[in-house]
Amino acid sequence: MPKPPAKTLRVIKIFIASPGDVQAERTIFRDIVNEVNEIKANSLEIALKPLGWEDTLPGKGRPQALINKDIEDCDLIIMLLWKRWGTPTGKYTSGFEEEYELAKRLNEERGGRPEIWLHFRAVSEEMMADPGEQLRKVLEFRKHIEAEKGFLCQVYEDEGQWEKLFRVHLCRWLDNLVIIREILFKPEQIRFSSP
Repeated sequence: MPKPPAKTLRVIKIFIASPGDVQAERTIFRDIVNEVNEIKANSLEIALKPLGWEDTLPGKGRPQALINKDIEDCDLIIMLLWKRWGTPTGKYTSGFEEEYELAKRLNEERGGRPEIWLHFRAVSEEMMADPGEQLRKVLEFRKHIEAEKGFLCQVYEDEGQWEKLFRVHLCRWLDNLVIIREILFKPEQIRFSSP
């Protein structure tokens, strides 16, 4: 009996952008993307591919410019901030800022792709007492984002809460992608009632 043809999975790239102070969340990100692949995405003929700066191939050029190429090719960008703003890139005050500005511009130019999820980890009262330059920049950015009202941001207490939120949000996002895919590729099945 001949084997059925292998299914071709549509690859959806998800990039995580953050300074280094949320390493636990970065690890959780990869674990959850792989988990959702196993329990949901692959059966829908989708392969979610987690990406971060760690996955960028080495090469000649400004390091952030090389990372930006991965962002340009992603479908969803997860952005996390806590107490560090990051390191200047030569063009922006941090890699995070450059990644945010690039993702925002691409989102506007490409009709919503990549989607951007912006998360802030809660800052303790102790840290607020003497925030230092890095945390001050994070707080200024958050204040700007909230005043601009261009994003619905998610605030979380710790990596355990973020893990639960991210898992649920990723599954819900995937459900919406499946609905869109069904509408785009099976329009004959959609029935509209006449007035």
